[in-house]
Amino acid sequence: MPSAPLLRVESLDAGYSGSTVVRDLTLEVRAGEVVALLGPNGAGKTTTLSTIAGLLPPIGGAVWLDGEDVEGVPAHKLARRGVSLVPEGRALFYGMTVRQHLKLAEAKGSLRRDELIELLPELHKCLDRKAGVLSGGEQQMLAVGRALVSAPRVLLVDEMSLGLAPVIVERLLPVLRRVAEDLGAGVLFVEQHVSLALEVADRAYVLSHGRLVLEGAAKDLRGRRDLLRSSYLGEAAVANA
Repeated sequence: MPSAPLLRVESLDAGYSGSTVVRDLTLEVRAGEVVALLGPNGAGKTTTLSTIAGLLPPIGGAVWLDGEDVEGVPAHKLARRGVSLVPEGRALFYGMTVRQHLKLAEAKGSLRRDELIELLPELHKCLDRKAGVLSGGEQQMLAVGRALVSAPRVLLVDEMSLGLAPVIVERLLPVLRRVAEDLGAGVLFVEQHVSLALEVADRAYVLSHGRLVLEGAAKDLRGRRDLLRSSYLGEAAVANA
């Protein structure tokens, strides 16, 4: 029997200042699972992650963490309960070193430095370099590493590939698989490189205009390029792949 969802979003309406961007969204992520959230720009992907992370209050519906409704729980308390967000744009302090970023994120139960470096070996050579002089790929690796220091139960990643060449993305995305397998975390990530995302993910959801239009196992969706394409163009309204 499949394990109960670690994260479940149920009939979620979400947005800003009462303006609804995401409507009636239901999705789930299990421990050790990697799930992609796909869709065109403006589909509501970032809004979804921000709401799950507690940065935005739901307009309607519910977010469940390990079977408990966490509506109204602020972001810093959700972080203590194991929800970690890698935001779009990375949000690094360019004058601080990699080591300082990781130290700042430490808390009770944090990963040991050697455990983190085992997951993200490219950070080892950067520990004493300031974030501002790192390459784009190294900066993204640091953003992920900072989120992993707390050994999260749920890792949310918004646009890991932003501004990066596809060859760099090919090296970064498999990190999410290692996080799920080595830490047993549930991973939900937003990604524009659809083909690469579906190679890493177990399952995927596709949003268009704030609504779920397609979902299914990643291996099945990889073979349905026409359906994915029509979903991105807003021509499909399919609930299941």
